[in-house]
Amino acid sequence: MTQTAYKTETGKVYNGHIEVVHNRDQQKIHFSAHPAGPNFFTRIMEEITGRNLEKSTAPEVTSLIYHAYTHKNEAYSDLIIDTVRNAHLFGDTGILVVKGHGAIVQDHPTIRDGQVVMDYNDLIGKIDNKTVRWAACGYKLGHLSSREVEHHSLISAICRPEGAEKIAKVIRDHKGDRAYVGDVPDLSNRKGKGAANIARVASFMAKKKDLFWIVSEYPDAHADIFGFSYPIIRRKAA
Repeated sequence: MTQTAYKTETGKVYNGHIEVVHNRDQQKIHFSAHPAGPNFFTRIMEEITGRNLEKSTAPEVTSLIYHAYTHKNEAYSDLIIDTVRNAHLFGDTGILVVKGHGAIVQDHPTIRDGQVVMDYNDLIGKIDNKTVRWAACGYKLGHLSSREVEHHSLISAICRPEGAEKIAKVIRDHKGDRAYVGDVPDLSNRKGKGAANIARVASFMAKKKDLFWIVSEYPDAHADIFGFSYPIIRRKAA
């Protein structure tokens, strides 16, 4: 871990931390410069908890990616970009699609027996556009332009509207104005223990030079989806 302090106009890296402005309220998040992983999603979350750090959600990961692409001169930006180019970068955000209705998105979903589970009947009454969000059905899948990303209901639910704007800017300025949203299958009838539904989790990739991927993976304990996640060390109000 580096002990050197790097200062720039809008961000700084010190003692292995990455300072990122997260939202319109100018809240600052200090990420660890050392990601957890590579491993399965559920084991990465266990690793972060074991390090006594906070798991970052999809909106927070979006801010980290945006910061790396827009501050390439800063320490660790290259590392973050290389990570998202070569592996899944997970956010601790679950996605549960219910066919014909839409998708519920939840930050910090429950992990039980190596699976991410979400209880549709419980969460439908908790939608508040904060930690539990909703995307109505009818959103486009597959290849998207930056304009489509910015106004995409599922991306806005996963990353929050300001996150969708950040991704749109990244793909417009750095990814040939092309993104891809992977299909999120309906798992509402697939049950874990109890009444909870097995869900997907949000992850990001920039697999090709001119394409940014927003995909969701089924994080089964036996799945072969490996990735990373950047833990949060602390938060700082504006």
